Amino acid sequence: MEAAIDEAASALLQELTVDGAQIELDPEVVRRQDIMEEVARRRAATDEAPGVRLRRKSDAIFAKFDADADGFLSFTELRSLGAATGGDLTELAYGAICAEVEADAKRGVTPDELFRMYTDAEMGDADRDYNIVFRK
Repeated sequence: MEAAIDEAASALLQELTVDGAQIELDPEVVRRQDIMEEVARRRAATDEAPGVRLRRKSDAIFAKFDADADGFLSFTELRSLGAATGGDLTELAYGAICAEVEADAKRGVTPDELFRMYTDAEMGDADRDYNIVFRK
């Protein structure tokens, strides 16, 4: 629906005239609008609900940083994720994160807990991190 509205608005903007003269649009604005329309079109083309898409990305991030494949992100592994996405994780912050998502800091963060970090706890952006980690 949103994509259809954006497309209609784009068509109207391209047809705008003032006193019989067509208004010229800034090419950069048109380019950005085209990019936004393409992103909306691609998202609409997938059958994934937003929550399913975020879970898939969160799980992929988890798998990439679970270096020992034990099903938990330890402090070191979560710190690597933070470093890869432009952050720096201290042990104190790790303890606070674990407390927030009810994870056992000695054991590490599970895939469910990482997903909760991205969603319920709003500690990061799975879309952004996925794009950085996988260079998409």
